[in-house]
Amino acid sequence: MVAYSFDCFLGKVQTQLMLDLQKTGLSFRVTYENSMSEAVKRLILAGKGIGWLPESAADREIEQMELCIVDRQRRSA
Repeated sequence: MVAYSFDCFLGKVQTQLMLDLQKTGLSFRVTYENSMSEAVKRLILAGKGIGWLPESAADREIEQMELCIVDRQRRSA
């Protein structure tokens, strides 16, 4: 998984999301870490792993089918 650095805002959000997922039995191994959304997105686009992005950071890539949403239920919530 491409993750945010723990000490940034999105890292704290992502950490909570990952803790929630661990309760369902899912876990991820961090392969790369960065505190900037654009850098995280570039690593994901380069095939370095999956990751969480704010919708505003990924809209164009989703529309162009360069990225996909893994859990549509979360997006509509």
